[in-house]
Amino acid sequence: MNLWTDKERYQIGKKIKIYLKGNKPFYARIVYHDAVDRLIQLMPNPYRSENYFNGGVIYEIPSGRDKFELEVSPPLWEGEHYPLCIYCPAWGAGSNPI
Repeated sequence: MNLWTDKERYQIGKKIKIYLKGNKPFYARIVYHDAVDRLIQLMPNPYRSENYFNGGVIYEIPSGRDKFELEVSPPLWEGEHYPLCIYCPAWGAGSNPI
């Protein structure tokens, strides 16, 4: 499973694109861990309930058909932090998300 964004650094108000790719079909949930220790589920959400992905395909979140955007807003992490994670239900309890 690979998860990455379109840029390494962002400024407040800028839009974010997230990309993911797996080597086989999977279900996934994308979660953001913010600077005040909240977990915010980015996807699935009320505007994109689909969370099934085919293997070998690069997916862009949000994509052209989505009716939402992801925008940087405070509070922001300082320094080198990687606050996005992906969870696949097939990993089961006790597994570590990427």
